[in-house]
Amino acid sequence: METTGLPQNLSEGYRAHENARSPRFINVFEMGALDRADLKGRVEAANGELDILVHPYYKIWESVKNLAYPAGRRSLITDVTTGLSPRPLLILEEYFRFEDLAARLNVTQGSFFVMPTRRGDPRPVVNDSRGQTHCETFEHVTTLLNELGVKHAIISGKYMFLRKPPEHPLTARWLNRKRTLERLREVAEDKPNAQLWIDAGILPDGCAGFTATELLKDGFDVSLSQVSEPDVFMPENTVALLPQKSSA
Repeated sequence: METTGLPQNLSEGYRAHENARSPRFINVFEMGALDRADLKGRVEAANGELDILVHPYYKIWESVKNLAYPAGRRSLITDVTTGLSPRPLLILEEYFRFEDLAARLNVTQGSFFVMPTRRGDPRPVVNDSRGQTHCETFEHVTTLLNELGVKHAIISGKYMFLRKPPEHPLTARWLNRKRTLERLREVAEDKPNAQLWIDAGILPDGCAGFTATELLKDGFDVSLSQVSEPDVFMPENTVALLPQKSSA
């Protein structure tokens, strides 16, 4: 497995923060029984729903294309600290940016469940039983979410590239994207939230988009949140245009 550039033990950075009085940052791959029961209970109380915020500050120095994104991201974080969130929040962050994440959140309370990921890639980084750090596949995430009772994931963060494959693709890349969308359509037959963006012909890409498609493939219902930083490669490619589930 890939190990280049990874720390010998991911636990050290997390434990330094967990030992502080407040807030707490909890590595979901290393959480104890009490934290696991707490998170599982929160998921159950939210009827199986989980917010997943992917690489929230990735390349923060770049101009923000979705002007509503910073405020929406702040609201997700504030809801955790105030206890007002209707569902638990899981933050996916690159393993080497953990210190930056703690500073950027700028909070004084709350328990934040965090999953360390590869560099520029939402797939997880974990320690094995010998304390060695390894990169894992997304199946590692799926196993954990199933154990926690997650049924519906609401994906936000960077980047949510929204691709709309044409009806008659002219390149191999777009043809592959169209075929992927067709396969996802079959998987989403019993997933009402995912059907909204699938039926709109949207294939999410980027770190947040990849997370959404992988979770859908693995059997979860998935929503694409407007609290996302989109690509503007195409004029219509804005999260504000995403179909939303009716409240009726």
